[in-house]
Amino acid sequence: MKMQFLFLSFCLAFTGLSFVAGAQSRTDVGEFVLAAKETDEEIAMLLPAIQKVREAAMYVPVLESARKLAARVQRAGAKMSQTQYDGFQRELAKIERDFSAQAAQQAGAPYTCHGKCEADFPGTGGGKGWKRFICKLGCIKVGPVSGGN
Repeated sequence: MKMQFLFLSFCLAFTGLSFVAGAQSRTDVGEFVLAAKETDEEIAMLLPAIQKVREAAMYVPVLESARKLAARVQRAGAKMSQTQYDGFQRELAKIERDFSAQAAQQAGAPYTCHGKCEADFPGTGGGKGWKRFICKLGCIKVGPVSGGN
């Protein structure tokens, strides 16, 4: 009798544990689904920011070219030859054209802003090319990121 009682107690304890384990697994599944929902919402909020980074990254090669040109112009200094000056102006004009072409390809491009920069800084003399390029840089706006569901 004592043996049967022990066996019955063991069976009840095991059944109770398996019931609790089953309840835990249902809780785990619920938590898993909730965590997946939260993850989905977080990713949805990040996607617009990632898109803005991709859009900005598109300009990096042109900006790097402009930075290198500016460094070369500074190294040449005010005593550069007319040939160097003309070459630097042509190179800056090419960089500016590349930059404008990239901006024009984007949806909602700041192309009208670029046109205003062209009007405000016509020509190339007296640093106007650099001022126009800087003006066009100012046309790129990375506004607040919105998104999510």
